[in-house]
Amino acid sequence: MSYKFDFNKEAQNTLEQYGFALSNTLLVHFKANAGREGLSVLCDDDSRKKTVEDVEVRKFLAHRIEKVRKRRAPEAAHHAASGMRSVVFSDDMDLSDIGDGQDPDKIRSFLFDHETLGHCATAGGLTDIDIGCEMKADSSATLHHIKRFKEDGAELAEHIAWFRAMEMLTHNNADHMTAQVIDHIIYNISPQALSATNPKDMLERADNLAADHRPPSLGVEKALSTYTFLKGNTSPTSLMRNDMELLHKTASTALQSPDWFSFYIGARFFQPFLKPEGVTIQDINIKLDEDTRQNYADRIMSAAYKFKLNDLFIQTQINVRDISERPALKAQVLAARNNPQPNTA
Repeated sequence: MSYKFDFNKEAQNTLEQYGFALSNTLLVHFKANAGREGLSVLCDDDSRKKTVEDVEVRKFLAHRIEKVRKRRAPEAAHHAASGMRSVVFSDDMDLSDIGDGQDPDKIRSFLFDHETLGHCATAGGLTDIDIGCEMKADSSATLHHIKRFKEDGAELAEHIAWFRAMEMLTHNNADHMTAQVIDHIIYNISPQALSATNPKDMLERADNLAADHRPPSLGVEKALSTYTFLKGNTSPTSLMRNDMELLHKTASTALQSPDWFSFYIGARFFQPFLKPEGVTIQDINIKLDEDTRQNYADRIMSAAYKFKLNDLFIQTQINVRDISERPALKAQVLAARNNPQPNTA
């Protein structure tokens, strides 16, 4: 049975499980052009009372709703004067940027966990400095996504890690550079290991992973200056011009990088282009020939071993294979990861 995202159901379940971390939090959903009858607010009794009694909280909430209506993107926010927090969703969200070819209901689920369990329930999710808030949000969302959807959750998580790397390089901005913690969770934490983890431990684990895999400040600065040629090149036509000059330059720059983070971010952006079927962006397919793909895959894996990042590039070995072969190969690779053989040498 396919999964369908239901905001009210997800919000109610989340409040039941994570209510201890979501006091003073309003979970809001509105239907575009439906007026008051299209608005639902889920929260604990104290938060509802405070919202009813405090006009400033109501103004804050109205402002957040209007912002989400205009941006067509969900958000979490903090009202410092009252200590209230809000997560606002609508039925008219634009998922086109993050969701090329992905299940829209799973995207909504990931974004809900990102805003609610990441930004609001995880300590410091709305107040940490620099990239810290986004690290906590994506760490928490990925853990909960993998716990919920098990192996089926990996495809979207991998796509979001790629999207974060692509955003950093093509926007020359590292505000959402969370790819490494997402990759670490996908390839080093099995769904079985999360199945019995209680809510409190899930939040603590998300917080710790975010801290452990925070990108190095100097490495981020160096990578931003290294890949300036990608800034503004978000369209498929720009990536394909001059016989895919920018794609080849990205791969070559990553492979020549002397520091691990510049290698990682460039190779992570390039990784989906190793697939035989290529990558489709805005309905345009970008495809490399077989010899080129295999050559890059071999060189990326060699560099990944050199930087001790090979666990994060498992997908590189898989992407170059035919789509029909990938599930079995991935199961084999992950089984070897989860059940390492003793060294008898």
